[in-house]
Amino acid sequence: MGNENLSKKQIQSLLHLAQFIQNYLMNRKGILKDDNRTGWVYQSMKSLADSISYYIAHTIFSFRKKHFERKLVS
Repeated sequence: MGNENLSKKQIQSLLHLAQFIQNYLMNRKGILKDDNRTGWVYQSMKSLADSISYYIAHTIFSFRKKHFERKLVS
């Protein structure tokens, strides 16, 4: 799906979705992102946060992709 097939509103919606995933799921606003910290508790929590963020982002992307594909066809 290229930008030439999308309306301006659809492109803005995709940008908003991408920024949400980047800021809140991938970067988590900097929470548990310190790679220099040691300790099994911190590393466990960081790993858990990474896993949860990945699956939430993947799920949101999958649902939104279906939504955009439906809108593009109609």
